[in-house]
Amino acid sequence: MKIPGIEQMNKSGAFLVTDWTKRENIYFDSTCFRGTMVSRNGYKHTRDIQQTKTGYMIVDDVFGDGDYCDFKFRSPCDVKIDSQGFLLLDKGEPICRVITNGSVKVNKAYRSLYYLKKDEINCVTVRESITDKKCKMKFIIELLG
Repeated sequence: MKIPGIEQMNKSGAFLVTDWTKRENIYFDSTCFRGTMVSRNGYKHTRDIQQTKTGYMIVDDVFGDGDYCDFKFRSPCDVKIDSQGFLLLDKGEPICRVITNGSVKVNKAYRSLYYLKKDEINCVTVRESITDKKCKMKFIIELLG
């Protein structure tokens, strides 16, 4: 999750990171996770992940200033946008559906699994508005096949 124009932590020089985030209200067991990340730059992000019969449900609550939040999914899979969100495909076969009400866009990105080697992958960005300093986003992930 990213609020454009606001860094999660501050940087000093090429390698020094300052003002590290804090965590609050962490809970997890074998079927769920809930926790809050608090940035010293003025925002909080609470994520709730629940395992379902067909996959997972993720609910994000973001509190802070800004016009919108971007939620990014990076994947080596092919991506197909549809009316409910998007599908991830492997060799043309759907393996996962992500249902969301946010605005979905796909761009190219890179990953590095090995030193001095980079691979092109897809970056799915789901955008949602911040209203009254709050953004609520829900993702239903259905595993297919």
